[in-house]
Amino acid sequence: MCIPALWIFVRELHDQGIAVTVFALHYPYTKEPYSWFGIPVIPLNGRNKWLQRKVGIPIRLKRLFAKEHQVKPFTHIHSFWLGEATYLGIQLAKKHKLPIIASAMGQDVLADNNYLKRIDPKALKGLISLSVFHQDQLLKSMGWQSTVVPFGLQEIEPIAVTKTVDLIGIGSLIPLKNYGYFVELCGRLVQQFPHLRSEIIGVGPEQERLQTQIDASGLANHLKLVGLCSYEETQQRLASAKLLLHPSVYESFGMIFIEGLALQAHVVANKVGFAMDHPTIHSLSGNLEYDAEMIASLLVISTPEREVHGIKTTVEGHLAVYDA
Repeated sequence: MCIPALWIFVRELHDQGIAVTVFALHYPYTKEPYSWFGIPVIPLNGRNKWLQRKVGIPIRLKRLFAKEHQVKPFTHIHSFWLGEATYLGIQLAKKHKLPIIASAMGQDVLADNNYLKRIDPKALKGLISLSVFHQDQLLKSMGWQSTVVPFGLQEIEPIAVTKTVDLIGIGSLIPLKNYGYFVELCGRLVQQFPHLRSEIIGVGPEQERLQTQIDASGLANHLKLVGLCSYEETQQRLASAKLLLHPSVYESFGMIFIEGLALQAHVVANKVGFAMDHPTIHSLSGNLEYDAEMIASLLVISTPEREVHGIKTTVEGHLAVYDA
């Protein structure tokens, strides 16, 4: 499971004694079932290939689901993403007379998702979105109502790290994340903070362009593209940062927002996902001068109080939908 929000959620279900079996459509690249922290995982090895989507995955999923259901009957199906998983999940739910709950996870709520035309919302017992922003996007594109259940974090002890980094960005280096604006803001801030230290964690097609922008702006000593880090190292680096700057133009939720709040970083972002109306997240305006001044004011004040959004609340929200 490569999405932290999902593996944290699934592990918490398991830890609370709720039996879970994961059917993984495309990753990992294996057909061998395995146990992950005691949770059975049945990979279908789709590898995002066209022929597998059309033929291989539907056939294997029906056969393997029926086999598992016969040994230990399922009570619910929960699909993640309003796409292939939900489309196939509805077929399984009808065949085995099981309730199905679907979670939208990202841009799958937008009207250009062709699967939305193939999914019958009336077949779903519950439809979950991740934030009010996300809920509104689905309502605008399809007119579908959904229940907001935000993701949460494992409730662990705070990481004690000295705040040695001024700004940090974390995410894929793609146009949607808008890291060019991060670089522009660093260019303004370095005039006031000549020893500014900032970094961006992530990889993607924008990496070369961003590095060129950094070099051309004279920021090579102030802004580093760190590349790909493990989840644990990412959390350590975030804990060492004074401010999380996330200029993405779209987020369904933004797990990084609640991670930043839990690790006592000031969080600055566009009004997307969880950040849309959260009182302790500072909003970007798109005005370079105004945003730079706002960030500068945050860099010279004390570390914010720790704010934890725990996974137990997430599980409670999902169980309410399952039991409705």
